[in-house]
Amino acid sequence: MKSTFVRLISRRMIRCLRAWPVSRKASEYLSRCKQKIIKPADSIYPISIPDMSFQTNQDMILLELPPRYLPILPNGIGYVHNILKSTGIRLQTIDLNIIMYHRFHSKRIAEGWTAVEGDIPMEDPWDNINCDAWSTDEILDFFRNDIDEVITGLIAAHPKMVGFSLNGFNRVLANRIAAQLREAIPDTIILVGGYDCVYHTVGPRVFDNFDYMFIGEAEMTLPSLIDSLMKGSRPGNLPGIISRYDKPARVWEPAPLPTDLDMFGFPHYEWADIDLYRYYNGYRLVPITASRGCHWARCTFCAECFTWRARQPKLVVDEIEWMNHLGCDLFHFNESDLNGDHDTFEAICDDIIQRGLSVRLVGQLRVDKKNTRKFYKKLAKAGFCSLRFGVDGWSKNTLRLQNKGYTIEMAHQNIRDCFLTGIPVDVNMVIGVPGETDQDISEMIANLLHNKPFINSIASFNTLILAAGSRYYQDPDKFNIKFRGNREDIYAKYPTSIPYELWYSEDPYIDQPVRIERMQRIITSLHENGFNVGQFAQYIIHKRHGLDMTGTDLHAHQVKVSASSVINDNDPNVLPAGLLIGSTTWHAQSPPKFPEWIQFDYAAPVQFTQLILKPQESSPGGNEYLRAPRDFFLQVLGPDGSWIDLLNVKDNVHEDSLDWHDWKFINEQGYSTYRLLVQSSGMSDLLTINRILFQ
Repeated sequence: MKSTFVRLISRRMIRCLRAWPVSRKASEYLSRCKQKIIKPADSIYPISIPDMSFQTNQDMILLELPPRYLPILPNGIGYVHNILKSTGIRLQTIDLNIIMYHRFHSKRIAEGWTAVEGDIPMEDPWDNINCDAWSTDEILDFFRNDIDEVITGLIAAHPKMVGFSLNGFNRVLANRIAAQLREAIPDTIILVGGYDCVYHTVGPRVFDNFDYMFIGEAEMTLPSLIDSLMKGSRPGNLPGIISRYDKPARVWEPAPLPTDLDMFGFPHYEWADIDLYRYYNGYRLVPITASRGCHWARCTFCAECFTWRARQPKLVVDEIEWMNHLGCDLFHFNESDLNGDHDTFEAICDDIIQRGLSVRLVGQLRVDKKNTRKFYKKLAKAGFCSLRFGVDGWSKNTLRLQNKGYTIEMAHQNIRDCFLTGIPVDVNMVIGVPGETDQDISEMIANLLHNKPFINSIASFNTLILAAGSRYYQDPDKFNIKFRGNREDIYAKYPTSIPYELWYSEDPYIDQPVRIERMQRIITSLHENGFNVGQFAQYIIHKRHGLDMTGTDLHAHQVKVSASSVINDNDPNVLPAGLLIGSTTWHAQSPPKFPEWIQFDYAAPVQFTQLILKPQESSPGGNEYLRAPRDFFLQVLGPDGSWIDLLNVKDNVHEDSLDWHDWKFINEQGYSTYRLLVQSSGMSDLLTINRILFQ
């Protein structure tokens, strides 16, 4: 899980670069970046984009560098800014990421700019599928004018300290800037922290051009260090901090973890124009942190099993309400274990409901037996409009191997109940863990397809990463993990994660070709059954693992949907064709001439044992959900051409537009034709259905 506090500033800043010539390769690249005509797009431009202006006589300048893969408020440096502000120093915090983002997109839309990596045009270098490109000379040279402006401005400002917040993608850029500062203003102290500085054994090995590196969270270490530095001292051997003033024989001591996560308040971003934090098309997402760490913290593959702590629910809602009054209504909870403590999480939801806040919320939940239908209804009422579950294993054995702490039945119940309260569901998947079998892959496919009606997409799909900090990485012998070469040499060369080709597991034998073959098998099955794989998961599968995502049969289970009548044959929004995928709402003729029916003709026999139905979504003050079927039969067409009743429902009444109803029935074989025969509806003059699902 992601630690939601971006510690302070981090990473290797390699060697000092006296000159920054444009290479021949870069020159050829720049010549390819010609203007092209693009279709005008809806955008927020023109807007007032701030200059990259650095103030003089500052004790500290704190920087957010690109790429932060979404143009959203930098929640991490927002907290760091609050900590630094509490020390009383002269501080400037500047988000270079958002400035460069809007500079690029305003020119792209107005003038046809397109960045290019190799021969691949990128209309948005900040998209999460493109962030890796920021480690290449081509992209950095494309933004050379902006980067030179930053370096020149910082040198002229000559602050006592510069802080870098590093996020995994901006190491190369940060190193270029830091190296120039080392050369021009060597007395300026460089402080680093962030996602690269989670582990003291990793941080200094991936980024070494710093004076002080903060490992983990900085509330308990940053203020006292700033006080010492401002007094002219250069202390070493500090708990939670690595510095170039440490003695060679020092013994590492972690900093104490803060227990009061609200001690410095929530970020108010007074150093930025909050209205800047929008996509070029106006989309705006606001990050919120309600907790840090993971309450479970035992998954074998996870590299971020940190101690779980929570903020005060009232103060979390205070932050949401404050941002809401500024015009923000879509909030993303950063943590992976949002429901780590149900009482705390439900207190947040209760407070949002009590205050009557009109907000939309998204986040990631852990599968839990406490996540009941009632629980999800409360989340929907509070404003949750999308949730992700890191199921990851998807079979009984792999859930055990990954030490997920729940069963596949619990995962199914969580996903289904969440969906049936009207909250779309995304899921994650990890394959190739030690001990996984071919039978597990078959079971994974079956379980995914079983849950297909309730899953919006697979948001992330990867083969196992042997990442520093995970239990697999820390104790490979326990999990039968072997290496192609000397383990100590491999760990020394690759401090963050071990390349796929350099490790494998035994009993049974699994290496990367085996993992890729299993991924291909899963992807093929999912595509053949029309299962949605999200954009980022497709990027991982195709670009990172080299699998072709095209050419699979998306219509192997095609179904033709027809109805006895429709209120308007010329209106595609009221036809029955989209009932199974939720793209249309069927309206029978008005008034209905009962019995009315909807028929589903499948290309091959399919066996269902459950019917799930959703009424028409209501408008404010409306009662459209009352138009749903009240008395009806579910039938199948038998071999002799007669209709067979599978289900007889009487007095079905929906309470609201999110009130899904489901019925189980006995069906011992597959049929090609199913029919819902409706005898009456909740309103005698209208009959509508928003969604039908079969399982």
